[in-house]
Amino acid sequence: MSKKKLHNPMNFFQDNRGVNQQRALDTALVNSCLAGDDDAAIDLLQKGASPEGEAYAMTQIASGENFKRPLMAAVMNGHKKIAQILLENGADPCGVNRYHVQALHLAAHFGHRDCVTLLLDAGANANAETSDFNKPGVYKKPFRGGTTPLHMAAKLNRSGCIEELVQRGNADLSQKDIIGMNCLNTACQLGHEESILTILRISQEKKIAARSSMGTGNSPLHDCVRCGLVVATKALLDYGVDVNQTTPTGYTPLHFAMIQTSAIGPELIKTLVLHGRDVDVNVPNRAGLRPLHLVAFKTDGGEHFHHIHTIEYHMSRDHITLDPGRPRHDPELTCFLIQYGADFNIEYHGVSLLQQEIYTKEDDDDVILETILRATNSFEIPSNPNPRDSQMTRVSEKLSMLQTLFCNPRSLQHLCRLHIRRLLKTPCLNRAQELALPDSLKDYVLLKC
Repeated sequence: MSKKKLHNPMNFFQDNRGVNQQRALDTALVNSCLAGDDDAAIDLLQKGASPEGEAYAMTQIASGENFKRPLMAAVMNGHKKIAQILLENGADPCGVNRYHVQALHLAAHFGHRDCVTLLLDAGANANAETSDFNKPGVYKKPFRGGTTPLHMAAKLNRSGCIEELVQRGNADLSQKDIIGMNCLNTACQLGHEESILTILRISQEKKIAARSSMGTGNSPLHDCVRCGLVVATKALLDYGVDVNQTTPTGYTPLHFAMIQTSAIGPELIKTLVLHGRDVDVNVPNRAGLRPLHLVAFKTDGGEHFHHIHTIEYHMSRDHITLDPGRPRHDPELTCFLIQYGADFNIEYHGVSLLQQEIYTKEDDDDVILETILRATNSFEIPSNPNPRDSQMTRVSEKLSMLQTLFCNPRSLQHLCRLHIRRLLKTPCLNRAQELALPDSLKDYVLLKC
């Protein structure tokens, strides 16, 4: 028997002067379970404490408060031995509090896999849902309605508990909460890469729907890109999710990757383009912006910043812009997108990409123009948007080069390259590496030389 005064039932009898002794016993049992004092728990059960803690629960309900059953108190702190004792003494593994939270929810929430196993073996329901009930005067429930133990585990990145719930408890990976989010949505939205990979691995035989969240409109792929998760992004693409899926405002995951502020941004872009099935790099959002707009143009215009920040707003769960210093002109990413089918016939603020590269550049780096010339047989040379520009000598040299190039037939190998690219079409250009060609010719088809 424990010598701790706190858990001695007689102390409670004396403190309460013999009034409502059952409530004192049940309250002491809950406290013993929270503290992990198995000796006190055994003693209290022998003295008549209820393994369900009914008297304590009724007191809390009467005062308008939530409550923990003894089994909940034990598993939330990982006290498996006490949980086993309670179950052996008749505790219901499916017992709930006022919000229909069960012990299994709390074991998964706090990441105690051994307790999850114990409860599942005792008959706990792996698909149990919390209630959307809210007591008067309370604006925030402890958990969203329809939350399952899987949601709990995904929210706190408890990958071991996720695995146990699915493999031992046959939990439904596609089960949605009250706002339509499944466990994959939850893990992706919070950036828990380990849980995402676990869910995808164990769901190969039971395909989980990679649906968009009703809350943000983001698909799991959007959220992985937003959080900068390269490994999870590739795993989702390998799983077969739609790389071209758009949010309600027309943003694809590639739009999100274009303004990813971390150093991982370029790798995310290449992962989406190289591994996305039938990727379309030309999808515009509702404002007409394509991914290429976000890296190809040099502009400090307020409207451009507005467009960028609008995308950042939709990327952010907290609705804040990620980096007011963007956009970033990136010739390397511009060339990469053109290599994989981005249409270079775009304009911004009335200036086309061709006009920018021919007339308004202030440096001698013509890598974007060179890539465009590899991507086409010829194009109509645009007019100068600023005829009084002081850079006319440099511009004249470019115009002379273009006129000479276009007045003569292009090489046969160049025409063959363009024909192969037309046959592949934009969504399949990322399959060029699978062609039975030498690496040098693959690079040629992809405009790298």
